[in-house]
Amino acid sequence: MLVLLGVCLGGVDHQPAGAAPRETPARKITRLRAKAARVQAAIDRMHARVEVLVEDYNEVHEALARTRAEQARTRKQVLEARRRLQVARRVLGKRLWTIYTGGAPSTLGQLLAADSVHQALVTTKYQEQVVGADRAAVDHVERLRSPLSSITPSG
Repeated sequence: MLVLLGVCLGGVDHQPAGAAPRETPARKITRLRAKAARVQAAIDRMHARVEVLVEDYNEVHEALARTRAEQARTRKQVLEARRRLQVARRVLGKRLWTIYTGGAPSTLGQLLAADSVHQALVTTKYQEQVVGADRAAVDHVERLRSPLSSITPSG
């Protein structure tokens, strides 16, 4: 009868045998606060890492922009150098065509054809200037072609 009275007044605890005792609300709040603190710490660590990654991204993005600008400047320089090389090759080609079609004048022939010593000296000086100009044209083409051949294989 005592058992029956106890059951009526206190109720029957329906906790299965061998189960852990129920967690008290205070204990549950403490456990959940500790878990929330661990989660917040993980979030803070991730946030710090994300900030570093964003800074790294921004630096790389700026470096990429500088590289692209430098690439554009280099492309313009290469195009201008190719244009100058083409012009110099045309000049050299015209000079070579003139020599080929007209024949290169021989120094001896011009000296023998001179009517005076003065004309011979002027002819010699003229020939030296022509040879110098030809050499300068060839050197100019070589100077223009050299940097292009190191940049592009089709220089």
